[in-house]
Amino acid sequence: MLMAFFLVLPKFMVLHSKLDRIMLIMKERLSGMLVIRAFTTEKLEEQRFDEANLDLTRINMFVNRAMSFMMPALMFVMNAVSILIIWAGAHLIESQRLMIGDMLAYLQYAMHVIMSFLYITMMFIMIPRAAVSAQRIGKVLDVEPSIEDPSSPESVDKARGLIEFRNVSFAYPDADEK
Repeated sequence: MLMAFFLVLPKFMVLHSKLDRIMLIMKERLSGMLVIRAFTTEKLEEQRFDEANLDLTRINMFVNRAMSFMMPALMFVMNAVSILIIWAGAHLIESQRLMIGDMLAYLQYAMHVIMSFLYITMMFIMIPRAAVSAQRIGKVLDVEPSIEDPSSPESVDKARGLIEFRNVSFAYPDADEK
């Protein structure tokens, strides 16, 4: 679990940077659409997006494969421990050194411990994402606003701010006017 945690945590940071790159490319494409068309660089922009998208896909696949390995591994351990307890308990029950209820109690205790590790594993899946998200939120909160209130605001003339509606109506297409 710790190996997967330390292997995957740096990749989550890379994952978010790749996602930021895709968002930047999309933002640039949307804001510069007319320039892109004017200089006929659509193919170049598509290549740029495809490369960023492939990078993001590779990182995502690695992270998801690494994290999805942990759950089956823990389930295997849980089932192997169950089989081991039942096998050892059967021999002790046969020699009358252990009662069936005691064996079942040991099995229950072992399952509680293993389920606790399973929950810890789930936390290891969520903690790296939460840590990276907390860093990103911290960066956003640390940004100083570029828009500031003026030291002496001007008052708005109420006559200039007047809105009037004259001869205005609204109707759905093909609706009867009533």
